[in-house]
Amino acid sequence: MGNADEDDGLFPYDLVLDPQTGYFLYVGEARFDSLNTFMGEALERWTGQRMGCIQVVPDISGCHLSRNTIVLNPRAKRHFDRTGVLSRSPMSAREFAAVASASDTVQDVVRTLVRRQGEVYVHVAESVPELTLCRLPGVRLIGPDGDAAAMWNNRLYQLRMLRDLVPLLEHRLCLTTEEACEAAVELLPVWEDGVCVLSESASGADVSLVARDPRDLAALPRGGRGVCLFRHVPAAHAPTVLGVTAGENDVFIAAVADRQAMDRPGWEASYPSVLPAHILTEVREHTRTAGRVLGGSGYRGVFGCDFIVDRQGTVHFVEVNARKHGAALEMCCTLENALPVGAPTLADLELQAVFAGRLPDNARELARSLEGLFWRTCTIRADRTLHITAAPAAHSDVRALFRRILSRGADHGLIVLEHPARDCQVERGAVLGRVVAVATDPAYLPEDLEIGRTLLAASFQETPDGA
Repeated sequence: MGNADEDDGLFPYDLVLDPQTGYFLYVGEARFDSLNTFMGEALERWTGQRMGCIQVVPDISGCHLSRNTIVLNPRAKRHFDRTGVLSRSPMSAREFAAVASASDTVQDVVRTLVRRQGEVYVHVAESVPELTLCRLPGVRLIGPDGDAAAMWNNRLYQLRMLRDLVPLLEHRLCLTTEEACEAAVELLPVWEDGVCVLSESASGADVSLVARDPRDLAALPRGGRGVCLFRHVPAAHAPTVLGVTAGENDVFIAAVADRQAMDRPGWEASYPSVLPAHILTEVREHTRTAGRVLGGSGYRGVFGCDFIVDRQGTVHFVEVNARKHGAALEMCCTLENALPVGAPTLADLELQAVFAGRLPDNARELARSLEGLFWRTCTIRADRTLHITAAPAAHSDVRALFRRILSRGADHGLIVLEHPARDCQVERGAVLGRVVAVATDPAYLPEDLEIGRTLLAASFQETPDGA
């Protein structure tokens, strides 16, 4: 059992290593933990050794801390020491990577694994420069270089690198918020549907504003720098594509899903896309183009591209996501069941791209959607401080649900993932839970997703901020 006093923000943990097992490290939000099963299996194929995972996460996951899980969160730990209440306190990927890298405990775990195994792989959902842990001798990062990923998660860089290659929205770049406000007032009469105001950073937590009147700009915080103005285009559809790049001539397109905005901040995603075949082909090829440019810049690994399709059927490129996106788990499950036996999984492709600099010869893209498989998923974040009064459901195996649906063991089903334990506090912006609904017919999905949302809504009561 680890000593929580030796590191700022460290909760007690239980680390037990099997001498017959190799271990890799996962560093990031617990909501991506389900991907570690796929990565562990891919690493076993890659190394020829049985592999286990040690998680380093900023959030309490599920109803208890599982073995070989290290929780690091200074704010949550201070709250626990003061009140005795566990809390989910949101941390950005860059903030958490810095905390994890500075942790003596995590560094000791890494050095222990290197001594036992000769090397240790580190799996992440998003590579960031602050993950200096990967500079330790014997550490191998499963993902792109953090500086390359940070560069690609900058909208200014994306717009410059992809200019004339993909159908970018009309835009204007501004150095400051004040300059953006002046430019937006000028553009509002020209961009009749509105001006979309975004920060320079294309982070997953980025907040956008669509201004249709000069008065809407009052909501913008002053003093910001690096602001992008885009012509707002009302979207009939919003497809998202996941891919892997191993270089400028080696890009794999995994799957296309549709995004829908939710009432509360965030998106839900559904598969398969309802878009016609010619538009699906277009968004896949634009993603392939972006992947080639990423690969040519030295980026290796998983990436995503978001698009909107307007009412006239015109495709507009929105942004590159230089990371795994929220529906990566469902896309992994889809590929696993749709591709031929022996075809590489998304995790296999990522390993090959990062460490071999090429995709495996037997990589096969999904030519069409799998018959009888439909899914929808959404991640719900707290829009205020909440106190959990009941755990909605026990954690279940998403892969098993996919297999049960495809084997016709059930017509439909849902799982609620990453909900916190009873008596846990969830702070504003932290993940309250994720709902995954899978069915043989899409007609089941809206009701199942709503049931999942209802279960989450029934699991909490409001807590005053700062309690």
